[in-house]
Amino acid sequence: MTRGSGMGVALTRQLTSLRRAPWASVSCAIDNSTQETDVGLSRKSGQPNVHSALSTRHNRLSADFLQIDSEIALTLAGIALETTNEERRRRMILTARRAFDTIIRLRKDVVLSDAEGDKLDFNLLRLKGELQSLGQSI
Repeated sequence: MTRGSGMGVALTRQLTSLRRAPWASVSCAIDNSTQETDVGLSRKSGQPNVHSALSTRHNRLSADFLQIDSEIALTLAGIALETTNEERRRRMILTARRAFDTIIRLRKDVVLSDAEGDKLDFNLLRLKGELQSLGQSI
């Protein structure tokens, strides 16, 4: 696969011996930027287990998204509490509430560490309190 063939993707695999570690490092160069990820190897065949690596990466990105979304929602709720502009207040409340509902819905599909779960729970508890003080029934 070359750039000239229209595929635009160059994939390089560097497999580590199973005796040293049951994982591999996969580099993928797309449009002059390279991203590397660890890929588990199948114990039976020694072939890369890309599904496992993608699942792990998806979970990590989802956990990061939930944490960031909770912090943004807290910021928006804080703005709503402080503003005197009713239209701005209404928009901030609706957006913070939508973020709260989204986090609650998506959280059940994400595996969090104890620390991540505790931090997210703390943010959600604060957000729930602020939304309730803004007139939202949760």
